Parts: sequence; structure tokens; C-alpha cells
Amino acid sequence: MRTRMIAVAVAGVILLVGAMLTAQEKAEPKWLDVENCYFCQPLANPPGMLQNVDWEEFNVANGILTVVTVKPGFEEPYAKAHDEMEARWKAYDPANPQPMCGMCQAYMAAIDATVKMEEVKTKHGGAGLTTSTNPETVAKLHAIVDRTNQEMAAWEKAQMEKTEPMKAVETKAKEKEKAKEPKTDQE
Repeated sequence: MRTRMIAVAVAGVILLVGAMLTAQEKAEPKWLDVENCYFCQPLANPPGMLQNVDWEEFNVANGILTVVTVKPGFEEPYAKAHDEMEARWKAYDPANPQPMCGMCQAYMAAIDATVKMEEVKTKHGGAGLTTSTNPETVAKLHAIVDRTNQEMAAWEKAQMEKTEPMKAVETKAKEKEKAKEPKTDQE
């Protein structure tokens, strides 16, 4: 009888731990999720925007520096997306929660009364400086940059892996075409 109770208890603990792990997996959103994040969604239009915007983030002593460079032809759509994102942030009401990616959740959790945000718009993007006088807040901001840079590197690698096979196919096709061309006396 005692062995049976221990077995039931162990099985219960295993089920509980499994349920907790599953709940944690569901609770943690993707770090960068343009399609599903209320604040990031404007970056999804027009298609191809993300592939034509370079987003760099750097840790500085008292916060972070963000530099955005937009490739030619995407300046206007990016400016519209940026303005929409900014409007959504300003109008956000915590009483009416919206779906957020992990990065936006982290920013929301990091921003406190000590945070100061400055932005300079440029011809091809912009630069933003987010600073704080609170060392704990600065540490949170630095953690966001570190994670974002890791996620962006992984995303860029995945994008390259998608395009590299196509480049190889294109190169082989060009080589075949060149091989078909008649040889001249100068070659």
C-alpha cells in the first residue's frame, strides 16, 4: 500500500512538473515576432521591409544606442511603420493588454521613471538613445540588447541559408549558359 502511494505521488509530481514546463513554453513568446506582436506588426508591411532595414543595437554606459538604416525604396514605408509603432506605444493602456513579442515585453518591464528616450530621424533611418540613471534598469536594457543581437544574428543566418541555395542554382545556370556560348578565337 505504501509503495503504491509513493508511486502515485511520484507520478503526480512528474505530471505537475511536465504541466509547469509546458505552461512556461506557452507563456514565453518568440523574442522577435513581427506577425503577432501588436507593437511590431507595422514592420510587416510592405512585405520585404525587414530584409531592407538594418537594425543595430549597442550597449552604452548608461543604456542603449539603436541605429536603423533603411535601404533605398523603403524609407517612406519604414517611416510610416515607425510612426504607427510609436503611436501604439504612446496609446498603450495596460488595462487593455495586447499581444507582445518577448522583446517588447522586456522593454515594457525595463522602462521606469528613470528612463529617458531620445531619437534623431535621419534621411535613411534614425538613431535612438535610451538611458537610465538606475543601474538595475541599465542592466535590464543591456540584457535586451544582448538577446536582441543574438536573435537578429540567428535570423540573419537563417535568411542567408534561404538565399544561398538560390545563389548556387543561379551560378550553375549562368555557367551552363556560358558553356553553351560559342568560343571565340580570343578565348
